[in-house]
Amino acid sequence: DWSSDVCSSDLKDNDSCTGTSATVNIKVNATPSSAFSLDGHACTNDDDTLTYTGSAGNTATYTWDFDNGVVLMGGGQGPVVVQWDTAGNKTITLTVSKNGCQSQTTHTMVVDSTPTPNFTVRSPVCEKEADTVFYTGSASSTAKYTWNFKGATVIGGSGQGPIYLNWKTSGTKDLKLVVKENQCVSPVYYVPVDVNPVPSSSFFMDSVACAGSGVTVNFKGSGASTTFNWDFDSGTVSSGSGPGPYSITWNTDG
Repeated sequence: DWSSDVCSSDLKDNDSCTGTSATVNIKVNATPSSAFSLDGHACTNDDDTLTYTGSAGNTATYTWDFDNGVVLMGGGQGPVVVQWDTAGNKTITLTVSKNGCQSQTTHTMVVDSTPTPNFTVRSPVCEKEADTVFYTGSASSTAKYTWNFKGATVIGGSGQGPIYLNWKTSGTKDLKLVVKENQCVSPVYYVPVDVNPVPSSSFFMDSVACAGSGVTVNFKGSGASTTFNWDFDSGTVSSGSGPGPYSITWNTDG
């Protein structure tokens, strides 16, 4: 407070006045750091870790904005594990508050789509029979396609396909595919294909017979549980069915 008679007792020759000094103590709090680190690139449905690199301490308040990311684990100072289910540029912001002071840091994360490596293939097929693999996933033709055809011979096609192949051996073949695009790697996708053995149709009999006399036909192939379609060229079947043996009679020569 100042009086109307400002400094009469201290009037100097140069008409200047000298007053008393006052001191006020002010506590200046440190502005907390909101720095954090992250990868500049991520893939949809992959786990991404954000790490706080400041030093505000546990008593500070940490407010994250993950731009629609889903927090899988962590909070506060973190680390925080986040996942995005859509592609695009994601703006991530951290606001740190402590003792009435506040700072804010923002980073941009590029999230690319993780490929979906679906494909279709015919099953069952027979040994050495051509089969075709059709890709039905989401990646582009320029992506990297890593196929495992379980010993098949590739007749034609590559990458996204269609791919034409066959197997020389029977059994269940698990076809597998992994697709990589924009640094994003798909999960392994597989489809089982049942490859059946080709039955043998060989048989034996006497090469010469007499009209009106019976001849025995013996099956010596494989595949006894299959369907047998015999053609005896007008011969009369006296006995036998399925794989035989058969007793056959021809009434005419030739």
